[in-house]
Amino acid sequence: MKTIHGKTLGLALLGLSGMAWADDVRTYREITGWSPYFGGEVGSTYVTPSYEYSSIHLNQNQVDWHVADVQVAHPLAGATPYLDLAYYERDHAGDFALTAGSYFRPGKDILQVEVGAGLNPDFIYQFQSTVEYQYRLANNFYGKVRARYMHYPTAGDVWIGSPAGLVYYFGDHYVTADYDFSSTAGRGTAQWGSVKADFTLNPRWGFYAGAAAGERLFDTADLPASRENGYILFTGVRFRLLKDVQLTTGCSYAEEQPHFIKRSIEASLSIKL
Repeated sequence: MKTIHGKTLGLALLGLSGMAWADDVRTYREITGWSPYFGGEVGSTYVTPSYEYSSIHLNQNQVDWHVADVQVAHPLAGATPYLDLAYYERDHAGDFALTAGSYFRPGKDILQVEVGAGLNPDFIYQFQSTVEYQYRLANNFYGKVRARYMHYPTAGDVWIGSPAGLVYYFGDHYVTADYDFSSTAGRGTAQWGSVKADFTLNPRWGFYAGAAAGERLFDTADLPASRENGYILFTGVRFRLLKDVQLTTGCSYAEEQPHFIKRSIEASLSIKL
């Protein structure tokens, strides 16, 4: 097939993929980026800018995806509110998303609540809300449940649930596993599973790796869930540059049937002010 370049390709693929690029905004980032909440120094402000570049092969065409994000968090006694502004670009089509949320600590448990909106969206959600709750099961084992709702101006509603998540802490390390399902308006349900391990090697270095497999991880072809099987592999390292500055770099590789491949690199800085 002859390769098409520029904005024409971007608009054509937006039409072909339906909700594909919108689901990627949340599902992929939560699978690869999820980490338990460890709190922070009360009264300090934490600023975390990040950037991700992805080379996408879809239906024999190559396009570029970009994500630029900055999050600001300010721990308080018993809560950590945060504000997040992200820009998503899919081959010359760009959308902004604004998210506000907070972590709460009821006893030894952890509650996260957030809401977000797409600002004049082309392909991301118009509105989303997320609730996650971590609860102690025994010793260092925690369970977690998550529910997410996303509304799209033309494609309708998507519900994503994680009814069976586990986190095991040992020292400064953790391992987590999740089972998730999604329900898309007029298109039925899909399901997938994911695992992630994170290890602190010493006060300066850390390492993480994980994988996910299942249906509609990206939803690139607007097909029945059984025909959109795929997987994600990802890994990365953390390095403390200064006492209050930490650099994280990572990469990932993903495929989804019938014709989708995603190769990504990313970097972020966590800065305590």
